[in-house]
Amino acid sequence: SLAPECRVKRNGGIWLTTPATELVPGDIISIKLGNVIPADGRIISSPGGSIALDQAALTGESLPVSKKPGDKILSSTTCKQ
Repeated sequence: SLAPECRVKRNGGIWLTTPATELVPGDIISIKLGNVIPADGRIISSPGGSIALDQAALTGESLPVSKKPGDKILSSTTCKQ
């Protein structure tokens, strides 16, 4: 409910804006600064090498956590960098 829509790439390789409730396994989502992660997933690429996510609401961590390609990301976390 925190991320009602997201940018997703599906079968045809076209980026679409779709409701987060319609995400399915295999979808690729685009994450930008300030976005709330709409579903659990895994980072497959990052132009800067890593991203920082605020997981405080889920894990109690007081600082953003750095994630790199291959790491798991959790739904409802916020992209900070």
